[in-house]
Order: sequence, then structure tokens, then C-alpha cells
Amino acid sequence: MTDPSSAGLIQRALEGMPIMRVRFMAGQRLAHALGALLLVIGSVAVHADQAVRVVTWNVETVGAPGSAQYEATARVLRRIDADLVAITEVSTSADVEHLADLAFDLGYLHSAVAPAGPFGGLRAAVISDFPVILSNAWSSAELSGDVAANDLTRYILEATVAISDDDDPLRVIVAHLKSGGSNTDAFRRAIEAYRIGQLAGDPGIGDDPVLIMGDLNADIGDEPMTPVHFDVAPGGLPTGFMIGLDVQAIMSGGGLINDPFFYLNPHAAILDARQIDGLDATRPTSGRRLDYVLAGPTIVDLGAAAQVYDCADEGLAGSLPLIGTPVDAVVCPNAADHLPVFADLVVPMASTAKDTRMNAAVLPYARAVAHGETATAFASVINSGNVTATGCSIGLPDRIPADFNYQTTNVSNALIGSPNTPVDIPPGATQNFVFGITPTGDLRATEIALVIDCNNTPWAASRAGLNTFILSAAASRPPDLLAIGVTPSGDGAVRLPSHDATGVFVAAAVNIGSAGTVTVSADDGGRGLPVNLVVCETNAGGTWLACDNSLTRAVDAGQTVYYTVVVTGTGSPIAFDPATNRLFLRFVANGATVGATNVAVATL
Repeated sequence: MTDPSSAGLIQRALEGMPIMRVRFMAGQRLAHALGALLLVIGSVAVHADQAVRVVTWNVETVGAPGSAQYEATARVLRRIDADLVAITEVSTSADVEHLADLAFDLGYLHSAVAPAGPFGGLRAAVISDFPVILSNAWSSAELSGDVAANDLTRYILEATVAISDDDDPLRVIVAHLKSGGSNTDAFRRAIEAYRIGQLAGDPGIGDDPVLIMGDLNADIGDEPMTPVHFDVAPGGLPTGFMIGLDVQAIMSGGGLINDPFFYLNPHAAILDARQIDGLDATRPTSGRRLDYVLAGPTIVDLGAAAQVYDCADEGLAGSLPLIGTPVDAVVCPNAADHLPVFADLVVPMASTAKDTRMNAAVLPYARAVAHGETATAFASVINSGNVTATGCSIGLPDRIPADFNYQTTNVSNALIGSPNTPVDIPPGATQNFVFGITPTGDLRATEIALVIDCNNTPWAASRAGLNTFILSAAASRPPDLLAIGVTPSGDGAVRLPSHDATGVFVAAAVNIGSAGTVTVSADDGGRGLPVNLVVCETNAGGTWLACDNSLTRAVDAGQTVYYTVVVTGTGSPIAFDPATNRLFLRFVANGATVGATNVAVATL
């Protein structure tokens, strides 16, 4: 059959194309994206304190997708449904990839992962609904100022997340202290706790709210400790272990206190967490409480509730709210040897508006290239504040295996200015950029939250689909579908006239990569929006060829393909919130995203 409205939209979207019109369409689509974003946040200056759910979990290992451990971990995290998840014991580089799969499957768009530690391969990580605007894996040399210091078992991960559109920050410190019951192990835990305290109490940070989460490998019920303090180092320290000069001074000046909580308590209070049956153990096989959420005073003052989640407690009264279907008792032990600790908090927001507020849009949404090839895309950055934003630049977040370049462009997206040179953006003005990412290793549908920053502004808030960029990279050149989505309203939003009405958006994609087989599907980015989505392939004239939940077809190099996504409401309202309520059309080849586009959705 033929849908005239779809046919007309497709024809308008791709007339004169496929490749030569991409630059023009990029600018046009960016304007729509920015306009939708500004409708939401353009006039917002002050935010109410923000309710946030967090969870910390020693998962032992994530496990490969499809494995019993992976699926059990996913079920538990879906049940808790936290905004931010701190993970310890990401065990290998393969496990880092499995964590990325888990984050994607659960709908978390932002993450930070520490590298393997100095004395072992276990890593700390954060996956988050909130944008990660800054992250670092701290070493003892960085924290002590002693370049020879090497006294941490594992790096301490710090991730600063933006809780509001004004980038109100929440500092999250994730740690996994040394395990074991010997004096040597206790000594190492004491040093590591002291280092966490250094980070949490950094006077240069100010009063940003802070959380400390992770596996401390110490039970607060173990006190008193023996010895009470260390004035000399015990034997049995590993080769290469170097005590920082600052810790040496503490040891010689009264002793290092043999109690990790001693060094944490001045900065954050333990949130009392128990299982519903009254037990407080987070490692059931030992009966010990090892995993904690600690909150800084500005969070504690607003009230918090915490719980140790045990699948075996499902059905008992008194739990904090959980989401979805109860989980069977066997699921938790299948997932890990520890139980997760979760907490409902209120995070204080800044009380004053910022003079500068940066918003951004990126197009296309996804690219796929071979190692050493450059994926290019466009970005528009708008200064929504009332003073000039100075020294504005674009960059990659930490630990993306790629080289990066950017340059300013004019309204036609022709190059101007000099490569990799920051620019000033006057109030109310928009600056266009082109950027290139050249991966040096494999990337599997990595959603990159670009660092868009100016000297006198917060980073531009990251919004999946508006200003993030999905990049896949493989050893050989994959398909690379440059996709554009269009809505009947022409403003980048599917507007359903009632809660059970049907609407559409259409897309065209040209394969500028290698020939291959792609699977095309639509989703809501894990938001759980009350819509059903069906993907229909069409020809350039709008004739519908095939419809299903997903479609698979071979695509030649240089070929253009056309799709309509049918959106049907299921009876509930969808707020007009284009920064978060979005629908995605994805093209996947060999398990990696090789193209994508997206639009907003709302009911009238």
C-alpha cells in the first residue's frame, strides 16, 4: 500500500540526494533538534532538589550477554531501577565490553570505567541515566603528590554526574578496598580509605554533594581493630608497593588508624541498609556487611533511605519501592556472591541561575568505520545565557580509543577558522562545528557524550539522540548508514493526537560504507514509553514493502533505503519532553550499530 503523507515526507527529505545533500540536511536537522531542546530548558533557571536512586554492587564479574550470570544481574538491576549504578569487580577487558552491553540493555546511556589496578585486574565502574560530565581513575601518586607512591590496590573512580539541565553536579566516588583478614590486608585498606578521604575532602572542589560507594571489604561490626594503628608497615607487601610520603608521615607522627571508616566518616555518613528480613549482610556466604553507600552532609540533611536487596525477601513487607515483576530467590546468587545496596536520596540543587548555559545538537547520530578511518559529523552549540561564552571547544570523554579533531563551520557547514581552536560564542548565538573521530581499536555501538565546554560555562548537558554520537569501529570496513529522520510536523516530534492514536516518522539512510546485511528496529531508548512501534520498509515513492518489529535486508554500498516507523499509543499520556522522550530507529550489522536516527514523541 502507499501512504501519501509518508511518500511526501520521504521525497522532501531526500530530494536531490543521497550524498550531496547531507550537509544541507545536517544543518536543517540540527536546527530542529536545538529548537526542541530549547523549548524544554531555555527558560529554566532554578531546579528543585532532585530525588535520585543509587545502587552499589560487587557483581563478581558481569558475564557475557546471554549467560546465566549476565541475565540474573540484569533482572536484579531492572527490579531496583536505579538512576545510577556503581559496580565493583569488572574483572577483565572483555568484562568491560560486557558491562557496556549491560548498560545498553538496561537503558543507561552514560558510563565511566576505571582501568585495571596496580595490583590486580578488578575495576570500578559507573553506569548512569545522568550525564557523566567528568571522570577520573585516581592513583596514589595523584592523590598524595608523591610521584613514587603506589599504595592503592585498585584505582579509585570518581565520576561527576549532571543531575539537572543546569549541570548541578553530584560527585560519586566508587572504591573497592583490599580484601583479606591479615594485618597486611588491614594496613592496605587503611591507606586506601585515607586516600578516599583525601579525594572526598578535596578543598578545591567546594561543597558539591558527594557519595562514596563500593565494597570496603570491612564490616563496621568488626571494631575494635587490632592493632589500633600502624606506625610501621607490616611484612608481606607486594613487589612494587610504595607507601606515599604523606602516609609515611602519618605513620611516624602517631600512626595510621586501623579502621577504614575513621577516614571516611568526616566526609560522608554510612546509610544504614538492611535486608527486609533484618539481616545486614551484603555477602551472604560470610554473613558480613562489606558494601556501603555513604552520603555527604548536604544529602544526609535532606533525608535518605537505604536497603540491602535480597531476592529471597521478595514478598516480605517493608521494602523500598521496586519496579516490575518480583524476582525469584535463586536469581541473586546466580548474579553474584554479594547483594546490592540501594538508596533513595534527595540531592540538593544549586540555588542560583547560571549566566551562561550551553546547549548542543549533533548530526548524524551514528557512524561506523574501520580502524584508522575518520568518522565525521556536525555539531551546533548555542549559548543560551546572557554573557559571552569564551574559549568553547569540543572533545572526547576519557578512555575512548580514538584520535579527535574539530573545526568551526559557517551556517552552510563550510569550514572556517583553524583546526582544534577554541572560539567565543556571544549570548544567543549558535556556532557550528565539524568534528572527526578516528578510532584506533574496536568500538561496539559506543555512545559518546561529547565534551562541549567553554572557559566560563558548565559543560553542555548530554542528551541521548540530541548531542551524543554513536560510533562503531572494526578491523574491516562495515556498512555505514547515514540516516535522517523526518516527522509530519517538520519539527522533529511525533505528536499523537490522543493517548491511543497512531502517528509515523520516516527515515532515509544511504550506505556510505561497505555492503552488508543490516537489521532495522525501533525503540524508545529504554524509557518504557506507552507506545507500540512497527518498522515498515518503503520505496522512494512511499509504497510499503514489508512491516514487522524488526526487518533484515542486504544493503549495497551507495544504496539508499527508506523506512517508516508506525507509532501507536497504548492509552497513557506522554509529556512533551523532547530531551528525554525520544524514539530511535537503529541499523545493526554484526552486532554493532552502523546507523541511527531519532525523533521526539508526545501526546497532545
